[in-house]
Amino acid sequence: MDSHKGPAAAAVYSDIRTRGIALSYPERFAGVEDVLLDETASDSATFWGTNLPAEDVRPGALSGQTVFVLTLTEYPDVPEWRDDPYTSRLLGAGCTPGPKLVLESVNAYAFDC
Repeated sequence: MDSHKGPAAAAVYSDIRTRGIALSYPERFAGVEDVLLDETASDSATFWGTNLPAEDVRPGALSGQTVFVLTLTEYPDVPEWRDDPYTSRLLGAGCTPGPKLVLESVNAYAFDC
């Protein structure tokens, strides 16, 4: 994430548990926009916050950005990014998948939008 953080980077935490990664390492995710955040953890009284519904995500607003889709590899109930409704919207808006980064138990898929 370090080489991409800043105004041209965004993250999609397709499962709310993946947002915990950013919360655990705030210095590594500083400047990375959380495009799905509906309510913060404190506002929603949850551990990770809440996501917007997939139909409310506006991929066109991400034009020119690198968007990282983070998935947990250790949870079998988390869909692979191709089956995820949020990344389906990215693909439908013309974002193209780039490299996959593996970070311990996390997959980070880069999309160019």
